[in-house]
Amino acid sequence: MSAIIANYELTLKDGSNPSTSTAAANLNGDRYSELIPLERSFMGVVQLNFVAGASGTLDFQVSQDFGVGDDEGVERINSENLITNWVSVSTQVIGSTQTQAIIQLSDIGSRWGRIFFDHSSGTGVVNSCRANFKGY
Repeated sequence: MSAIIANYELTLKDGSNPSTSTAAANLNGDRYSELIPLERSFMGVVQLNFVAGASGTLDFQVSQDFGVGDDEGVERINSENLITNWVSVSTQVIGSTQTQAIIQLSDIGSRWGRIFFDHSSGTGVVNSCRANFKGY
């Protein structure tokens, strides 16, 4: 068994529907990432870097939705919003003085993932959001 590494630069959006949401460079409201294919991943890490000021919770959510049988890849899944059932598997509280957050994942076992920032107060500019996954 050989390991693969998938590396994603994620864009945070202002709504949960990837087909109609627009990119958002700040954390002044709820934010969702694009969908991440996880089917062969068993561990990973997500890092969000931002300017201090926002507070809330950063969740890593997964879905077991199949999508469609004639799936043409992540672009189609995102453009047609085919994945809709989500559950949080890891949560990190973010305080207004923090400038980064890291979520470590193991034993993933899911088809799809995404980041959800549940905004409580304040604002902060997003510098980057990157995810790395290891699989087989």
